[in-house]
Amino acid sequence: MMKAKSRLSLVALVLLLLGALAYVCIGKSVCFLVHSGLRMPFSAKILRADDSRWASFHGDGEYYVVFQVDSKTIDNWLRNPTPLRKRDWQKGPIPAIIGFYPDFGYESPALEQYSVGTTRLSGGSPELLYLLASSNIWYSAQERGPDFKSWHDGDLLILDPETNRIWFSSWNR
Repeated sequence: MMKAKSRLSLVALVLLLLGALAYVCIGKSVCFLVHSGLRMPFSAKILRADDSRWASFHGDGEYYVVFQVDSKTIDNWLRNPTPLRKRDWQKGPIPAIIGFYPDFGYESPALEQYSVGTTRLSGGSPELLYLLASSNIWYSAQERGPDFKSWHDGDLLILDPETNRIWFSSWNR
């Protein structure tokens, strides 16, 4: 009887670990596919990923994933239309009003208005500020929120050919 309980506990532990491994290896790429419409390559190496929407009020929060790919993947994606409502790829930098919302797990920047109608990002993570201000990136963004809350809900897909990284964020979904 004791051996049966030990085996059952071992089987349960193995299944739990396999489930966690499946989420890490498969679940994050499936979430990326559902939110972005793009398939994450099997060779991609996930560098950062999280989903804070489940613990927040009315779905506020962010799903993000950052992963490393080869240069061929970046080139292929740039040759095709973006999946975000068929918007065109835009050359960086990313406008402050869009870059303010996703934080990709870094310390969030502040949105400053320094003249009428002109905003900029300040503070927060230097790596994130550098990425958002880079003229070497390509991005596509879509706003999903109500008209009175500009960019309160949105998606941002960034391709960085210098580092071969892909950054994706979907916030307040």
